[in-house]
Amino acid sequence: MTASRSNAAADKPVTRTPKTVTAADAIFTADGESYDVMVFKKITLIGTSDESFEEATDTAIDRAEETIDNVKWVEVDTLGVEVASVEGREYQAEVTVAFELDE
Repeated sequence: MTASRSNAAADKPVTRTPKTVTAADAIFTADGESYDVMVFKKITLIGTSDESFEEATDTAIDRAEETIDNVKWVEVDTLGVEVASVEGREYQAEVTVAFELDE
């Protein structure tokens, strides 16, 4: 089943003009105060531990904070356990680290 639009204006193509954003541009809050535009980059890290998922996660976060400037947040994506090529268990935490890029 397909949906059809009854509004003829909605079927017309939309032309958008790209906007150039410079460092002088600012975004305004509802109060009218401005704040700087920030840009973030995300990378994936995998922390490991012989003890627990929590320790594996902490290992990845600690390493990120030691080696990357401007870390803002970390998202825990996947937890796993390596059992085939290690003695015992190796807990793994795949995390996404977001950090602010310098100007």
